[in-house]
Amino acid sequence: MTASVAIVLAAAIAAYAVAIAPHLRGLVVLGAGAGLAFVVAAVIVAWDGGLAAGPALLLLAYALSLADSGTVLDRSAPLVAVALLAVVEFGSWSLEFRDGAEERPFARLPSIFALLVGGLVASTLVLTLGGVRIEAGLALWALGAAAAIGLLALISGPAISRRTR
Repeated sequence: MTASVAIVLAAAIAAYAVAIAPHLRGLVVLGAGAGLAFVVAAVIVAWDGGLAAGPALLLLAYALSLADSGTVLDRSAPLVAVALLAVVEFGSWSLEFRDGAEERPFARLPSIFALLVGGLVASTLVLTLGGVRIEAGLALWALGAAAAIGLLALISGPAISRRTR
């Protein structure tokens, strides 16, 4: 089931990249096809490397599809980002099922859902703030500083909690 989700999402990303490519369509088709093939091979033969290379090639195909498109921001970028994250998560989960590592198979689903929702919110926020004009001034600077402090707290939090034990 999880392998199917990973493959369907990878195919959707590949199809979307090819559909929106105004130029370089041949390279986009090549990258998207290779990325999809890597994901399929990864979940069929339990190949970890395919789950790293496949989504990277899908991302490359998506980036190439945006080249010379004339748009400043692609409003669907957060959905593509979350779909790529889901490909990796569900693909990895399917490999773990093969190893028999999961005692309670659906216990992980809420945390994956939270990760995907958090990724969608974060990437939408980045896209929205990326479209703000530079003249936004002090408010935008304060928001950026708060985001940097929050990121630092997220990164250093686990290290601090391990050190205090």
